[in-house]
Amino acid sequence: MDEQKETLEQIKERMTQMRDRLKVLEWDDQHKQINPYKKMELESMKKEYNELQNKLTEHVIEA
Repeated sequence: MDEQKETLEQIKERMTQMRDRLKVLEWDDQHKQINPYKKMELESMKKEYNELQNKLTEHVIEA
């Protein structure tokens, strides 16, 4: 159980770190101020964030 709790904390921490960066990139994208590399970074981060969110949901459902 402690290992699962640690994993949950790691997932939450990573999501917190990503949230601010995602907001900035999304703002840039919405205002057409994003370059192609940053656009790729945004898409990759969105995918990772969604995967982490799914893992977090799975852990909550299992508990």
